[in-house]
Amino acid sequence: MTYLINEHEVERLTFPDGEWAELRKYLTQEATDRITNALVEAGAKVRETHKPEASINLNLGKMAALQEYIAGWSFADGGNPLPVTRENINLLQPKYRNLIVTRINELTAAADEFVVKNA
Repeated sequence: MTYLINEHEVERLTFPDGEWAELRKYLTQEATDRITNALVEAGAKVRETHKPEASINLNLGKMAALQEYIAGWSFADGGNPLPVTRENINLLQPKYRNLIVTRINELTAAADEFVVKNA
């Protein structure tokens, strides 16, 4: 039995047009903490300002999750591979980004279920 996760283990999510993204199956504790910290920071801003537009900051948690989970992809510009960066993730068309977010939600739900069963 192995006690450590393989942070490099990925699964390929293939889109209807044949493009793909590789998502990490497991996140390290540090990666999980970065996502949590982004969510806590965003929530603090909302509470601090009491402004409805501050709730947009809650999406920082989604961006943090996308940055941590996406390990690679097939997207290219003029034959040149596009690096997985915050800027490029931000510019992803919703038809790709939404499917990635859906799969991340499935991965995290499965992980949460495992923890509850084995706690």
